[in-house]
Amino acid sequence: MVSTVAAGGNLLLDIGPAADGTIPVIMQQRLIEMGKWLKINGEAIYGTRAFIKTKKNEEINEETNKSVFFTRKNNEIYIICLNWPAKGIVLKGITPGNMVKVALLGTDKAPSVKGSGGNLFITAPDLTPDDNQIAYVFKVSGLLN
Repeated sequence: MVSTVAAGGNLLLDIGPAADGTIPVIMQQRLIEMGKWLKINGEAIYGTRAFIKTKKNEEINEETNKSVFFTRKNNEIYIICLNWPAKGIVLKGITPGNMVKVALLGTDKAPSVKGSGGNLFITAPDLTPDDNQIAYVFKVSGLLN
């Protein structure tokens, strides 16, 4: 779902019922997990579009790699990490102003943000095992006009 939305696409989720009209338990579990994740992180999915900046400052619709994806809604950028970014996130070629704010959706623990050498460095907060998610979403405000 994340890679599809981050590439500018739409997701069609097909769940086929059994012959008696029931939904198989494995599909129920996946739908419930997806719903829980979307309840916390849905703002990075619903109503967004793909976002990546090129050197020419033009947006293009493609994913950066296999585990980090970007979406955009209004003046906010969402960084969706399929794996916990233990070494942090580096956004190259971005000089942050004083108004840049970064939040990790689903927790009140704030990531640290630092600008240096034309790059923006985001260090994830420490989380407990109870905070584990399917994917982690960082909401960046104040970079776009």
